[in-house]
Amino acid sequence: MDFRSAKTAGLAVLLVATMILSASAVMFSDDSDAAVSKATKDALGNDLEASYDTSSIMTIGVGTLRWVCYFGHSDDVVCIDAGDANAASWNGKAYRSLFDFDQAGLVSNMSGASINPVESHVSTYGMACHDHNGFSTANLENLNDWTSAPKVTIVSKTAWNSFDSAVQTGLPLKTKVVVIEEVDSFMDSEGNLSTGFSTNLSILAAVFNDTARADQLASFISSTVSDIKSLVSGKTAKFSAAYVGSASNAGAKTLNWSVGSYVPFELAGVNNGYDNSNSTATNAGSEAMSKANPKVIFADLSGTAKYSAEDSAPILTYAELNKTPIYTILPYFWFGFNFDNALADAYLVIYACYDGVMTFEQCQSKIKAVYEGFFPEMSDGQTALTGFDTYYSGAGSHLTLDGKAYNYENSAFKAVDRPAGNVTPSSANDGGLDIGLIAIAGVVIIIAVAAVAMVAAKSR
Repeated sequence: MDFRSAKTAGLAVLLVATMILSASAVMFSDDSDAAVSKATKDALGNDLEASYDTSSIMTIGVGTLRWVCYFGHSDDVVCIDAGDANAASWNGKAYRSLFDFDQAGLVSNMSGASINPVESHVSTYGMACHDHNGFSTANLENLNDWTSAPKVTIVSKTAWNSFDSAVQTGLPLKTKVVVIEEVDSFMDSEGNLSTGFSTNLSILAAVFNDTARADQLASFISSTVSDIKSLVSGKTAKFSAAYVGSASNAGAKTLNWSVGSYVPFELAGVNNGYDNSNSTATNAGSEAMSKANPKVIFADLSGTAKYSAEDSAPILTYAELNKTPIYTILPYFWFGFNFDNALADAYLVIYACYDGVMTFEQCQSKIKAVYEGFFPEMSDGQTALTGFDTYYSGAGSHLTLDGKAYNYENSAFKAVDRPAGNVTPSSANDGGLDIGLIAIAGVVIIIAVAAVAMVAAKSR
């Protein structure tokens, strides 16, 4: 082969190498970190103002307080839903640990058909509250008595649409009103944020004049999803099917309540035995186990005090007869979607369903990082976990979030050795390389060899 032929062959190899790198870039690229722009209209289509005074905030409806906390403004909130103030407000809500108002004192003043926002409660108890997931004409009358009403009110579209016309007319006369989406769908199985989630990011980026925080949160979620997927890339879950029970929905539920489209299972590459399209909990019925046939059960902590209830019996009987291990998991849904717990639960699922990926201590560290990423005012994610532990132990929970596997025997939970699972783990690709990429690379290398051979043949 002369120099020119060798040079041609070299170019062929270089071209192939470029193809391999390009394939790698395409398969591993992540375009989900695109900058979040400020919205010009709220969820009702009302024009957003150029700026808002967010020094005092009222929240109304599902998820609104959560969203304000995502942007780091918990200290500016002065009036909230009763559902965010009562004891049950600790169910799965990591943001609840950001507030230290006098819950007992405030709750003791919640009586009658209408829970009214009293201005003096802000100074007396550290917070005022109004009707749960709503705002009545009586609430409005009380708010009109305030000498310094909240400067801006964030309200969910569902709540707004339920308001009396007098409230819809009168509330904007007392406070600036911004309507956001009520988001029940977080992301798809690939980790792409839902339209509702992205819409709220844009609306609140405008309200708080903080696109940097919106970008930061979107980027954090993207990187967390990438981390979750990298942990299980090329690996096979050791259980052929899983089931999540006691999945909450507007209150604690028994073990027969489950979720068909469950983001933690989807991100962790675990097969959901209860397979349907519902992203919020539904009653799977007494025949749930015969249909799902799970080899591992995850119990939502919000319902663990209800395990002795009649509707939980079929699931516990199945677990006892089949020695199906039970792990605890953080509440997925309560007064709105616990988006942070969806990612935290994915780590818990991975810990339980894959051996040798991470220790429970490492799993806890990742969960703490999730809370720190979602809540800029939370310097240590342990704050949320401690809050959960305190609440659930006081609420009579049968279990805690300890990473242990339990068998149900003789009406009690017994910690057992880490179960082996019923699927032989895949040893291929333990290094995390993408199988599709390896296949592409193999084909391209064959093409490269052929190209070099052709050039060599022509040079002879």
